[in-house]
Amino acid sequence: MKKTITLTLVMILACNLFTMSQEVIADETTLTELKSGYKVETDNDSIFRMTLKELKPRSYTVSFKKDRYGEYQHVVLYYRKEDIDNIRKYFKTL
Repeated sequence: MKKTITLTLVMILACNLFTMSQEVIADETTLTELKSGYKVETDNDSIFRMTLKELKPRSYTVSFKKDRYGEYQHVVLYYRKEDIDNIRKYFKTL
């Protein structure tokens, strides 16, 4: 019984991950629709700096990750739903 419940929960979580609409909008940058707005994830430092300056996110988080090439910066920027037109327009000009 316990294994069945755990397996069901894992399947539900996996389905939620795959139904989330995610689109690549620039080099190493993705746009994901959330319930309350949009999330832009990037590993590109120059895109992060330009986006932060031009689009003014509601909030953002910066973390550092490490791979075989060394340490790099991973940034997640959060925007309101009303900002989607500006986000798409801005990334088309990059």
